[in-house]
Amino acid sequence: MTRILVAHAPAAQKRAALVIEALAALGYRIEAAPVTALAPHKRRKLEGAVAQAGAVVVLWSKHAAEAPALRATADRARAAGKLALARLDAAAPPLGLSAFDLSRWGGYRDAKAWKRLLAALPKAPAAHAGAVRERGQAAAAGAGANAKKKGGALAWLALVVMLLAAAGAGAYFAWSAGLIG
Repeated sequence: MTRILVAHAPAAQKRAALVIEALAALGYRIEAAPVTALAPHKRRKLEGAVAQAGAVVVLWSKHAAEAPALRATADRARAAGKLALARLDAAAPPLGLSAFDLSRWGGYRDAKAWKRLLAALPKAPAAHAGAVRERGQAAAAGAGANAKKKGGALAWLALVVMLLAAAGAGAYFAWSAGLIG
């Protein structure tokens, strides 16, 4: 099972949880690491986690920019060839690094930014990317769109039935009045 270290600022925990959940659903083994200023023993532990991980996803945000330890984690992962940097907001990534833009990502498995991030990671153990949860809003929007399509088709069907009934009634009255034979 591929191990992914997800490093982020503690203030970005909510957004990080969405990424962590989506990666775990794909079959990755996740080690989450909210990174702040680290004591030497915690720094060694984090360095070991970077060394053992198949990839390191660093979630960059305005709060991450204020955490030198997170920048150091990104640098160490880049040096090891394991870095996948993703932006969670409008904060610019560290100088010299590019980042996948997840600032507007809401958990959708077919979002371009999400697919780009996944392409930078080792292959997921899950056979398909459909394991990422469907968002309730997307499902509701899809159901609403289908209802509108069905409603539109039913309206046209009702209109056709009414026109045929009117034509039939007109023909019957014309026949009964002797206007047509």
